[in-house]
Amino acid sequence: MDFVFCATYRHKQMILALYPFMEGKVYTIKEYANAGKEKGIDIADPWGCSYEVYTRCAEEIKENLEKIYEQMEEKGLTK
Repeated sequence: MDFVFCATYRHKQMILALYPFMEGKVYTIKEYANAGKEKGIDIADPWGCSYEVYTRCAEEIKENLEKIYEQMEEKGLTK
């Protein structure tokens, strides 16, 4: 794997605890998309919330994944 993207910092830490050799390849979605510029690096868990909360969460994921794709495209990492 070149990258693993997680929704939360806790997910990232869990993966790195199991696979420490992945250090430098595991990021939260927002961490990678914003290169640490944004204060919060977690995507909120919408579990049990309203449809509107799920929609906002999905939009946040989509926006950040689009940023990641653009960055990867600039670096020549897309096919």
